[in-house]
Amino acid sequence: HDITSSDVKARHLAKVVESSDDAIISKTIEGRITSWNAGATRIFGYEASEMIGEPILRLIPPELHHEEKEILARLQRGECELLGFHRSRVRERAPSSAAAAGHHRRRD
Repeated sequence: HDITSSDVKARHLAKVVESSDDAIISKTIEGRITSWNAGATRIFGYEASEMIGEPILRLIPPELHHEEKEILARLQRGECELLGFHRSRVRERAPSSAAAAGHHRRRD
């Protein structure tokens, strides 16, 4: 695989993420949002410019913050690989929405 092939694959993947109807959000291991696609804007009502750099807890109802903090702690300890579950999330213009979420510790 040459670098051109890798570049093409990376651009293709970026287009898939951006055009997805699903919210695809990445965050640091400390819980700060680092990327936000158009699906996230449609679902949550916030623009990427409003959310990048913000804590992921901004999207989670206060009564569920303890769950996210535990997930982040597990990620920091290297205990999480891939988890699938459903959660309530806070939307800008609506009380809440259900969203599927997964956590994966990226290995660099």
